[in-house]
Amino acid sequence: MNKIYSYIMSRAKYSKIYLGIFVLAMLINVKGVQASHMMGADISYRCISNLKFEVTFKVYRDCRGISLSNPGGTIKCIAGSSASASLSLTLSSIRDVTPICSKEPSRCNPKNTYGTGDGIEEHTYKAIMDFNSSTLSAFKNCCKVIIETQQCCRNGAINTGVSGNFYTYAEIDICKAPCNTSPALTTEPIGFLCCNQPFFFNNGASDTADFDSLSYSFAPPLGSYTQQLSYSGTYSKDKPFDVYY
Repeated sequence: MNKIYSYIMSRAKYSKIYLGIFVLAMLINVKGVQASHMMGADISYRCISNLKFEVTFKVYRDCRGISLSNPGGTIKCIAGSSASASLSLTLSSIRDVTPICSKEPSRCNPKNTYGTGDGIEEHTYKAIMDFNSSTLSAFKNCCKVIIETQQCCRNGAINTGVSGNFYTYAEIDICKAPCNTSPALTTEPIGFLCCNQPFFFNNGASDTADFDSLSYSFAPPLGSYTQQLSYSGTYSKDKPFDVYY
């Protein structure tokens, strides 16, 4: 049976903070070999103390594509000042998250290696973001902050949009919420779809730290915080792919 898989992420909004989990909906033919590798990303954060956060970046790589390097991160003020600073990311783990049977071999072995198979890797990076430190003193007059990352290149198997860098961000209002924790996904945002079979997708996001309410909406893919990318043909954020029959 032919298979396609779709990787979907949503922007989650809640009462105090906006978590920028990118909208990225794509249909990928798993038979084609592609050199580009960026499938999606998710940024979350956890409050350690007032104005100090641990930030987690999860980046998803197509194992048929090239190796993934450290994407790095940037902190920018978008309300109150023009402050900007780099965020140094430390690799925490790389794991194969391909939904396969328990006795099947890994589709991504060896790890982070070009062209190993029809699989998906989750690369997790962490960093500490402390607005009390002298390093981030330029943010003292800032309220709304974005944490962003980008890397080349978007997965070449995506046939519904443009190629180029993959970009995602999360947003925090450090004036209204100086110690809040973002929602986090409880399941990998990955689905393998079989033709002519029903499929139900659940992001599984929850906020067990602050119990903020969550809502979801589709949003366009971005090339930067202010640059919206276009879809191919008649596709759009409200119609990111066709139903196959």
